Amino acid sequence: MDWRKDFEVGVKLIDEQHKRLIELITIVERTQRDEANHAELGRVLKTLVEYVVEHFANEEQIMEKISYPDLSRHRVLHADLVEDVKKILLGLKQGKQIGCEELKTFLESWLGDHILAEDKKIGEYIQCV
Repeated sequence: MDWRKDFEVGVKLIDEQHKRLIELITIVERTQRDEANHAELGRVLKTLVEYVVEHFANEEQIMEKISYPDLSRHRVLHADLVEDVKKILLGLKQGKQIGCEELKTFLESWLGDHILAEDKKIGEYIQCV
């Protein structure tokens, strides 16, 4: 997955963290494509989940500071996304095979759709206040 200009939210910290998330997703994809063992893929996904949790906390703090009106719903979306990735991790720990394309599609749509559909609204709101 590559960074695209249309992913820019217009908030420096959020944009920097989104770029890092894309880097981590690329590492996950590379690890899976190179047919690394489940343990290595699990470690890489765990790093991704930890960073996602940190990013979401930072993003939510920004939304709190600006009194973002849709913060409650956004928090629920964040929690749901973290749970989805944790389920994938649990499946790997239990020996479940996860298809390369399936994981790639999930991660890319998860981040790309979330940025374009939800996070862009944060930047738009900041510009209006």
